[in-house]
Amino acid sequence: MTDECRDLSGTQQLSIVIRFVHDQYIDVIDYSNVVKKYFLGFVPLEEFDAATLTLKIVEFINKLNIPLRSCICLCFDQIVNLRNEKSFNQIYNRTKQFCDVNGIDLIQKYEIHCKTKISARFNDCFINSTLGRREKLSISTDFMYQIYFPVINCILVDLNGRFSSKTLSLMRSISTVYPESHFVLNIDDVDEFSRHIDADLSALKNEFIVIKSMFMSKFINDVIQFLNELIPFSTAFQQTLRMIKSSVTMTISQVT
Repeated sequence: MTDECRDLSGTQQLSIVIRFVHDQYIDVIDYSNVVKKYFLGFVPLEEFDAATLTLKIVEFINKLNIPLRSCICLCFDQIVNLRNEKSFNQIYNRTKQFCDVNGIDLIQKYEIHCKTKISARFNDCFINSTLGRREKLSISTDFMYQIYFPVINCILVDLNGRFSSKTLSLMRSISTVYPESHFVLNIDDVDEFSRHIDADLSALKNEFIVIKSMFMSKFINDVIQFLNELIPFSTAFQQTLRMIKSSVTMTISQVT
């Protein structure tokens, strides 16, 4: 896991933490300690674009000889962290500097040369595109239609994307290694998450079939107990163990 942070002097840096599961049998399952988490270090930052952050993370991981194939790539949008005056000033100053260098008038004064008028063809219908008019917000209905409703629409669009069929398919695929799920060891629902972690889908489905017959008569409470049962057979069920480890070490975020 990586996240941007600042030290006491205000220097921007990247903190890096590793989450993993041990490849060993656990005699007594300690559910609070199955997923190990260790702080690896800080990486100083001078640039904060996606390409630079990716390069810094890869360089740091390679120095510690951690195979990239064992890492799960998840990107969580933190746009809410940019909603402050300091971030705005940084963007504005860079924009203004670009305009000054290229002779672009950033703050333009508009003069009205003709009276704005909406074409008659748009009467009695909803208009969502810009027609060159600057609406003045003066009464409550103006704020409702120009701000309140559009904001709700944007939220609904985001929720529809977050709970899209693809996202739900991914979550269902993850649940195939959770014994309490109705989809446990269901080979028909495993494809999405298997592709996400680049697992061998054919081998994974074969393992599911064998595991299902092995543990059909045994009651397994949860995914941690399931992991514990499979560890002694790690050479036979490599893809399944990889899928379990990936699912339990995946960080929980409000951005699905």
